[in-house]
Amino acid sequence: MVRSRRGRWSVAMVVLALALAALVVPGGPTAEAAVAGCPAPALRLVVGTAAAAYGPGVRIVIGARATNVSAAPCGLAVGATAPSIQIVGPTGRVVWRDCWAAGSPQPCPTVLVERVLRPGASLTAHAAWDQLIGPATRAATGPYRVSMRWGPGAPATTTVRLVAASTRSLRLGLADGGGWYALVVGGRLAVTLEGSAVYRWTVPASSRPDLLGVVAGSSGSTATGTLVARSPGTAIVTATGTPACYPQCLLPSRLFRVTVTVVRQVAPLVTR
Repeated sequence: MVRSRRGRWSVAMVVLALALAALVVPGGPTAEAAVAGCPAPALRLVVGTAAAAYGPGVRIVIGARATNVSAAPCGLAVGATAPSIQIVGPTGRVVWRDCWAAGSPQPCPTVLVERVLRPGASLTAHAAWDQLIGPATRAATGPYRVSMRWGPGAPATTTVRLVAASTRSLRLGLADGGGWYALVVGGRLAVTLEGSAVYRWTVPASSRPDLLGVVAGSSGSTATGTLVARSPGTAIVTATGTPACYPQCLLPSRLFRVTVTVVRQVAPLVTR
């Protein structure tokens, strides 16, 4: 554990240290005589999260695994920065990485211990992010890229989405436009667009009917749409509001748009 200069404990370091210290898989890493470090081709890296999408404030647990896929034992360093994990937000900015606390870099242990991986053996580690950027800023909805580097090769990556809701039944209206939401497979989305009689709305449509399909809908000054989540993936739901007085009047058209990610209740680690 490392205490920051501000007196805050680094939760990520505790999680990583406990995970690395606790896990020993059968036939796994040992403390036998030193061997050469694992070259990049010898390692298969996996990083992932328990689910593909998370609602507001849900703690995101990240799992990392390194497996020796070569025919010879090799050494792999473990410690507070091995593996090294970071999360990049929708704007391309790093929002979290190991050894961060209160949204900024903190002192981090530099001691690394080499573990010997026999052929087919694995090491795993876990870290957690509370969806905060800085002391009290909640991360915005959207896709976040998780990257994990362990050893000399390229990092393993995966994407997790932060959404405004994750449910089996979701009701959205004009005020919800622009949001990012999630439904589990088999869930239903009900869209109702009503407002001024000046606008006539099209039936809400899905960019991926194979993932999120429209099963009923109507257009007009009040438009409705019922969509069913069929398989995992991400779809854009849109509808266009056109002024009833067009083309005589100069009022602009309006666009309703939401992003919906269809997920299974639990998603396993996936190699990227």
